[in-house]
Amino acid sequence: MENKKISQKEIEEKKGKIQQIYNNYIEKIKKLRSKQENIVLVYIKNKEKEKLEKIRQNIKK
Repeated sequence: MENKKISQKEIEEKKGKIQQIYNNYIEKIKKLRSKQENIVLVYIKNKEKEKLEKIRQNIKK
């Protein structure tokens, strides 16, 4: 096997690429968390609406 010297420039380029991949990954996680939180909030909101509707129906009776 041949020992290959890697220049500092190549190292910096690879670090930059890795950092970009990492940043993209973090952004995707943030978006997924946001979507998940929104889904939970909508679910809770719908459950509250159902409870209110049941109360209204009981009052009308």
